Amino acid sequence: MGDLIVPQLVGKDIAELWHMENPMGLLSECLKSQGRGAPESRLLWSSAKNTILATHHVGIYSDKQLIGKSPGETVFIAEELAARDALKNLFKMADNQYPLKFGRKVHELTLDYDQENPSAKNFLPTS
Repeated sequence: MGDLIVPQLVGKDIAELWHMENPMGLLSECLKSQGRGAPESRLLWSSAKNTILATHHVGIYSDKQLIGKSPGETVFIAEELAARDALKNLFKMADNQYPLKFGRKVHELTLDYDQENPSAKNFLPTS
């Protein structure tokens, strides 16, 4: 099965394939399920306000720790992208994560076939 799926994912950013309706809501639920504090948005800095080149950098904090950050054209966009960055970090999908192991390194993996992968649906409240 992996021989069919993995080649299709080469060169693709998994986070770009993941469509999120409400990243801040999902982040809140994920942090709550881990017993961590609610996410808190903070404007880190802005430049060129009220111009076409405006940039706002927002950081998301939980328990006084920076868990995600991102720039954006507006504070709203920067906050949403920072929440997505925090989720990528939480799910270990960040850009600085190691890629999948291939070749001989694959034999070093220890897999638990009974463990289910986490899903965003597991964190969201049912209505």
